[in-house]
Amino acid sequence: MVRRTALGSSEIVLTDFQWDVWGALDEGASLGTSAPTSAGKSFLLQAFIRRLWAAPPRPRVVYIVPTRALINQVSGELVAALRSDGADEVGVVTVPLTADQPVPNDALFVMTQERLQLILTNHPEAAFDLVIVDEAQAVGDGGRGVILTAVLEELTRRNAAVQMFFASPNLSNPQIFGRLFGLKNYRHYKSRDVAVAQNLIHLDTSGADPRRIRVSLNMGGAKQPLGELIASDDLTGVKQATVHLANLFGQGGQSLVYAKGAADCQSLATGLMQLEAARAETSGSPEPSAERRQLSAFIRESVHPKFALAETVLSGVGFHYGAMPPLLRRTIEDAFRDGELKFLVSTSTLLHGLNLPARSLFLNRPRRGNKSPLESVDFWNLAGRAGRLGKEFEGDVYLIDYDDWPSQPLTGSRKVEIRSTLEEHVRERPEELIAYIGEPDRKPDRSGADEFENTFTKLYADHRAGHLDEALNRLEVPPRSEVRIQLSDALRAAEQLVRLDDSVVRASPTVSVYRQQRLYDYMLAKIAKEGPEYLMPVHPLSPGAYERLVAIFKRCHTHIFQWPAADRSHLRAAAFAHPWMRGAPLPQIIDAHFEYESRRNERYTTSNAILATLKAIEEDVRFTYVRLTGCYNTLLKRALVEKGHAELAERIVPIPMFLEVGACSQTMKSFIGMGLSRIFAHFGA
Repeated sequence: MVRRTALGSSEIVLTDFQWDVWGALDEGASLGTSAPTSAGKSFLLQAFIRRLWAAPPRPRVVYIVPTRALINQVSGELVAALRSDGADEVGVVTVPLTADQPVPNDALFVMTQERLQLILTNHPEAAFDLVIVDEAQAVGDGGRGVILTAVLEELTRRNAAVQMFFASPNLSNPQIFGRLFGLKNYRHYKSRDVAVAQNLIHLDTSGADPRRIRVSLNMGGAKQPLGELIASDDLTGVKQATVHLANLFGQGGQSLVYAKGAADCQSLATGLMQLEAARAETSGSPEPSAERRQLSAFIRESVHPKFALAETVLSGVGFHYGAMPPLLRRTIEDAFRDGELKFLVSTSTLLHGLNLPARSLFLNRPRRGNKSPLESVDFWNLAGRAGRLGKEFEGDVYLIDYDDWPSQPLTGSRKVEIRSTLEEHVRERPEELIAYIGEPDRKPDRSGADEFENTFTKLYADHRAGHLDEALNRLEVPPRSEVRIQLSDALRAAEQLVRLDDSVVRASPTVSVYRQQRLYDYMLAKIAKEGPEYLMPVHPLSPGAYERLVAIFKRCHTHIFQWPAADRSHLRAAAFAHPWMRGAPLPQIIDAHFEYESRRNERYTTSNAILATLKAIEEDVRFTYVRLTGCYNTLLKRALVEKGHAELAERIVPIPMFLEVGACSQTMKSFIGMGLSRIFAHFGA
């Protein structure tokens, strides 16, 4: 059954599930939803924000997304929806605001939890009326889940009447969010209805004949044979089978092809391009469209002339992964939505709400990155990308050689019980957590995340602020339990070892307070011995900026990461970070990296350099080193004040912001602040 409701001068059509959720939102309730990917949650939220935006006073809304890759998509869709209602000026904030930048009332905020945390730290009075949490199951996503939990707790403290919406796919316990965040008027809704029919089709190639394809339809968990085909080429190997089968069965509409990583993306897309080019030559198809040629030229200019994507798009094949520049990701997404691309090869960004409906989805031994095989809930989340409400009536999910997959997701539950990482650490692993807190000299594990670091720092901040009991109550830790007593004792013992102001600790929630204290003590000693200028960052356009950046990165590696003195990774990081901050175009940074690496390894290719540079910029420079230098600057400011250099503390160069936006000149920053991408801001400057 469908329902209709007014929206401005028109009306929208809602499913039963959407109608129930709409009514709860309209009544001001906080709520959590569990529904298949194709249930139309994004459409519903956009419509609700349009209603709120129709008349003043407009509420202050923040839309929290799980990855930076989704910021542009969500903000772009919201702006387009609001402008369709006649809104001339739609302010959207997507990057952290510094302490001297006012928080606008009449704006939408679309950002990750890390960026929102920075805004809350820089603006202690900032509060929001409506908080939307996309992919809310991310509260269980390790250290990032702890940050998300801490941010949402802080938002409820600042506005007790805040309305929260938690959107998740296929959860068995969406009621958890009401308890975790102490929401009084909280409701939860589950929908099992799949709004778009999805066909699970098995394509099996293993057998004596390397070209034989056995096609069957999954009916209630069993294979119902549909027939056999003979491919034009051998289907040996994962790549060969994926490319040929996607090309063969994906001709009836647009197709998504799942890849495990960036290199795999590029390899599969190149294979598809070759088959599409051969098909076009055989059929006498026309030359690439003007739109494809323009897209190719843009890629060559904005990333690199030899980037494989510039070639594949000419044949209607794109690829997409998280480390790509934001504008390029958005451009590829738009080209796929507009029908210019027939195939799109994508990584696990598809698992995090990337809204790209397609007729077909192809999966072959899928993994999350190079790590674990897909679990059932992730598989069904992915499957929801085949056909989307309002876009396709049905979708086909092709399972290539399913019997050879490292996991069998069809046999598992479609729903998962989510538990926040904070809850897991405190309730299920308290002995490990308490032992971690009791080891101030513990060295972090370089091979992976230090899983208790964020939990410790959050609980320490809660303890200092007098919020620990409240936090433990929400986690349902009994009032006089041994766990609560031991945890409180451990935090009080830590308090004796840490002399940092509470505001300093809160500013760096991803860095252990012990490591913050270690770097702070180093700074105090160096200011006394060398003078304050010794530690000050230098503007990237000033002489000596690279050498100073190298020194700052080395101090962070030594005192925060506790890496050995002989480690030289700070040099590589600075080689990417310095030109990036100066506003150098990506092709220039890539060429410099290739020139350096090819002198050491003659087999190093431009393609290697492109992949390495994009990864270093997006994952290291714009994430790890934004976090490290943010902690460095916060500690330095406090150390300068303590040593009587308050005037210098106000002149610390905002290196974290330069690293985040990839610009430091006033002209480029102004263009970016006006909404231009870094690429166009560079040309404008």
